[in-house]
Formats: sequence, structure tokens, C-alpha cells
Amino acid sequence: MDGITVWLKGGSQFSSQLMVIKGRYVFPADTDPLELLLLLFERRTDWDKNIMDHSEVMKISNEATVVHYAVKAPIMFMKARDFAEKRVRFIHAGTYYSYSSSVPDTECPPVDKYQRCENVFGGTVLRKEDAGWVYYTFNQLDYKVPGIPTAMVASFVAPACKTFHQQVKKLLLESARPKT
Repeated sequence: MDGITVWLKGGSQFSSQLMVIKGRYVFPADTDPLELLLLLFERRTDWDKNIMDHSEVMKISNEATVVHYAVKAPIMFMKARDFAEKRVRFIHAGTYYSYSSSVPDTECPPVDKYQRCENVFGGTVLRKEDAGWVYYTFNQLDYKVPGIPTAMVASFVAPACKTFHQQVKKLLLESARPKT
């Protein structure tokens, strides 16, 4: 699927009811990894129309923060979803790592206009491989949408991942062009 591989697995030791989603996105070898990380994390609200809000709630250390973000509702006529999570990011031996999970509501109280969701666990790894810069993702999220069959969720995941990958590749190409 054009540099994208997506795996879906039914559950984990933390939650047998929620699907685990893993992805592998390949970007060209000449990609600036810093620019890629900025697009994926720091500037995502500039280009991703699904992200409605993103803010740092608390800085724990240089590597760890508590963040709040909201995303558009997965189904029409539903409240937008939001997450409050602890993120730990670091670079080791030229590889970038990020891990996240939800924090208690006391750390970032829910807002009435959103449905608070749970990040059971999530993570990303960005490293240089023979194929280019490879961005791995894995997560288990509870969007609080009861009664949706796993097959229906799976039918949305791959197209959403492909769109995400295409958007990031396009933005990387635009940022690499000489400024006139």
C-alpha cells in the first residue's frame, strides 16, 4: 500500500476488548528526520484537519509531558473525542522513541464538549533503515464508541493510515523545495 503496512490485532494483556493497531510507514532516505518529527508532533494541528485541539498541560521533564488533544468524532452526530496522556520522548543511538498512555482525569479534567477517551498504550519509533526513514506506530485506544464491530473499525483504519501517510509525504516534499 505505497510504503504503508497496517496490522490489526484483537486485544492485548491490558485490554482484551480493544483492537491493537500497528503501522509501518516508509519515508524516502533523503527525508530530514527532524522535519518529519516536527510535522508528526509539533506542527500536526497546522495540517491535520482531524486534530481540533492540542496543548501541553504539564512539563514533567525535558522528555516527559502531559498533553491534551481533541479529535473529530469518528461517527457523525457524536461528540468529538479527547485524550489526556503522558508522553515520554527520547533519542537513543540515532533512533527516536515516543511512548504514551492516558493519565487520570485529575491530571487534566474532562471538558463537557468532548467525550474523554483512553489511550491504553501507544508508541512510535523512527529510525533509518535500508528502505529509508521508517516510522513505526502501535497503540490501543478506546474511543468510547460501544457496539461497533471490529470488522467495521478495521475497514476505516487502512484508508485513514494511507491518507495520513500521503499527507505527511506531500508536506515533506513541499518543505524540501527551495524557497523562491
